[in-house]
Amino acid sequence: MAGVSAEPLVVACDVVALVGFTVASVAAALMLLPEVGARHARVIRGLVLGALGIYVFTAFSNVLEHGGITAALDPYEDYIEILVFPLVAYALHESRLALETSRRERAERRRQEEHALLSTVMRVLPVGAMIVNPEGTIVFANETARELLALEEAPDGTLEFTTEPTCAPMRPGEAPALDLRKLGEGLTVRGALCAASIGARHLVLSVSSTPIPAVASNESSAPGTLVLVQDVTDRETALQELMDAQTRYAEALEYAVDARTADLLKANEELQAANEAKRRLLANVSHELRTPLNAVIGFADVLANGLAGPLAEEQAKQVAMIREAGRQLLELVEALLEAQWLESSEAIVEVRPVDVADLVRSAVDMLDPLARSKGLALHAETPETLEAVTDARLIGQVLRNLISNAVKFTHEGGVTVRLLDAGERFRIAVADTGIGIPKEALPRIFDAFVQVPGSRGEKPEGTGLGLAICKQIAHALGGSIAVESEPGSGSTFTVELPKEPISG
Repeated sequence: MAGVSAEPLVVACDVVALVGFTVASVAAALMLLPEVGARHARVIRGLVLGALGIYVFTAFSNVLEHGGITAALDPYEDYIEILVFPLVAYALHESRLALETSRRERAERRRQEEHALLSTVMRVLPVGAMIVNPEGTIVFANETARELLALEEAPDGTLEFTTEPTCAPMRPGEAPALDLRKLGEGLTVRGALCAASIGARHLVLSVSSTPIPAVASNESSAPGTLVLVQDVTDRETALQELMDAQTRYAEALEYAVDARTADLLKANEELQAANEAKRRLLANVSHELRTPLNAVIGFADVLANGLAGPLAEEQAKQVAMIREAGRQLLELVEALLEAQWLESSEAIVEVRPVDVADLVRSAVDMLDPLARSKGLALHAETPETLEAVTDARLIGQVLRNLISNAVKFTHEGGVTVRLLDAGERFRIAVADTGIGIPKEALPRIFDAFVQVPGSRGEKPEGTGLGLAICKQIAHALGGSIAVESEPGSGSTFTVELPKEPISG
């Protein structure tokens, strides 16, 4: 490289610098400055173009000098280049000043827009809005607040009441809602209701307030409290009317309920009187029927046994029919008397220690001849003893009813009576191999006068009171009775009773 001249390289660099500064000048002339105003943009663009122009001039003079064309400008180049620095510094200052001015103008425009928006909102707001300073003076109020509270402007520019209002709180413990002194101190209120009198007007006002946050640059000066006042007279009046209507409805409903209750009590008394009359009539009729029925049955027995003389075959047949009809009628009367006795207040459970196992075996022995007459097997499965304190007479009656029913509806097979010890209770189960009970008849099987027809639809003998009496006795002794049955597979009636008497 020692033998190569440096002039061509220097000239090339000068040409590149000239082209670059020229392009930069063109770009500076065309650049956009959206963040600054037009005046500042012209100044900044002029300064930048001036600085770039000096560099273009310097680069052009270097090209001429190093190209050997001229050297006349050499002594002035350094002075000219020194002028670039103040131009650039001033351009930077102008750009910064322009940006700050632009931002300040934009902020001022936003503030004016927000102020206009807030003013519009305050003007059209259907709620009264006020600003109360810490001294309790109204410094601002929109048109709604001025009309609602009858405010007028004082000579000092503040607002005051034309006539001093009264505002009685409508909720216990609330301070007067229009106490400006307390509101100005920054009191926070949410929908305080007060009955206000403003001149000749009587209103119900809802008042809310919240402190206005202090400006960060001036936190020592409290700006005051924003207070919103709304006329809710119509709402509160409608609410009061609704409450009055509810009260009237409740009173009317209570009166209707009282009247209906009185009618029901009267009807209940009439029903009790009618039931008592029915009970007395039934008892009297039943007692009156027993005497002639016993006489009829007795004389029929005398005739059937030939004590009044021999009877022809047809006569004996007719007498047997009379005796059987009399016996059935007497059983009906006895069942009616028994059911009436259980329903009346005269029925008293008499408890005493008893061996339930012995009761079951005695009932089975008593009804065994009836089962044998139909060719049925009747037997008991009991422990040796099972002690309980209960009414032996009523348990015996339940056993007789359940066993006789089982024998009545069983045509082949047999009947089994089981006694089971269940801790504090005992169970008596009477199972048969009879005709069974249809599923639809099970819910009514313990109702009085309900009889399940036979397999051919025939009506069975009896009154239909036996199972109803068993249910009453089971409940009277503090127990229960249930049935399980399938048509054609027999039935099982289970009575569960306590070993000790139930209190009361």
